[in-house]
Amino acid sequence: MLHVLIGDQQDLEAIGYAIERDGVISWVVPRSAVPGDAVLIFFRNMNAIFGTGEVLATPMPSMFGNRHVHRAEIGIGPAIDPPLSLDELCGLLPNWAWLRYPRTYTTPSDEIAEKLWEISVNRLAEESDGRDELSESETYIEGSVKKVLVNQYERDSAAREKCLEHYGSTCCICNFDFGKHYGDDMRGFIQVHHIRPLADIGKEYQVDPIADLIPVCPNCHAVIHSRRIAFSPEEVKNLLDENAKEI
Repeated sequence: MLHVLIGDQQDLEAIGYAIERDGVISWVVPRSAVPGDAVLIFFRNMNAIFGTGEVLATPMPSMFGNRHVHRAEIGIGPAIDPPLSLDELCGLLPNWAWLRYPRTYTTPSDEIAEKLWEISVNRLAEESDGRDELSESETYIEGSVKKVLVNQYERDSAAREKCLEHYGSTCCICNFDFGKHYGDDMRGFIQVHHIRPLADIGKEYQVDPIADLIPVCPNCHAVIHSRRIAFSPEEVKNLLDENAKEI
């Protein structure tokens, strides 16, 4: 499922502190949320969806001011830059009634969720512009929030190097090799996909470059993340095989 959570300026600052530690933060979520659910965070001071993430734990009863709420640990994902503004969302999703007064969290219908997730993934794809998610490990500060370009658990460039040392730079799904197709200048260019879902990763988790990472081309990587619950590499291989039979 996909949940749209609510944040304010102080939450932006809390995200910055969380990123400094382990990339995990406690957040008010719907009681129905379960580990593995995707989240988008709508910041009221921006009137825009700025953050992404994933529910890591079962929500627990808590107090928020004088209200009874449920909270769960959220794994912080990439920031959406530029954010998806309220005006933009209203134009793209005119039938989504929540946008008329976005003041509390919501779990959109499946139809809205699919469209919203597609919009968000496309925005992230535009932002990445083909960059390798593991080779870019820096963060930078804009205002009071530190923005994450990659998942905190996937930032070790040494893990990428070990992965490619083992598997090579050919896509493990479609066998595409940039060097063979585009020449020596593109030899070794490839993206790296983290196989384990974020919900399975603990705070002290150490990446195993051989078991957890595989090289994939940008096309296959985009297909993997084209839905809220990512396709497995095997599922994408099956899609290729099935389509090849039809051609």
